[in-house]
Amino acid sequence: MDFWGMIKKFILGLLALLSLLLGVNIYTDFRSMGTKAFYQINDFIPIDLQEWLPGMVESEFFLYNLPDLLWMYAFLLMIPLIWGFKFSKEMIFWASSVVFLGFGFELLQYWDLVPGTFDWMDMTGLTMALFISYLTFFVLKMNL
Repeated sequence: MDFWGMIKKFILGLLALLSLLLGVNIYTDFRSMGTKAFYQINDFIPIDLQEWLPGMVESEFFLYNLPDLLWMYAFLLMIPLIWGFKFSKEMIFWASSVVFLGFGFELLQYWDLVPGTFDWMDMTGLTMALFISYLTFFVLKMNL
């Protein structure tokens, strides 16, 4: 792999890791719920977001929708790192899986088939994650 290819991998990995950690941090710093695993992951990035972003507590999008967006974005960025930068059956399978799981889970909540609250803003956030990941690939000139 050439130097630019290694830089692309590093950037994708860093963006994915930061997105995942920020999503976890939102759960642990602003919401009272969360599993012990979230708090253990939060030890990797011990930033008190409530201190840095005090006004965000009032933002429902920040509290409830942004973590879903960040997790979908992180997952979509990791797919080319795992399966390579060329279209393959595996890449298409995993990208489709995360999209169907994200949107599917919201729809199952809408139909009251799984616990949780359906939210159109979650659907909007997931759509934004798809768009932002595509934009990231475009900016990095990745021919996926």
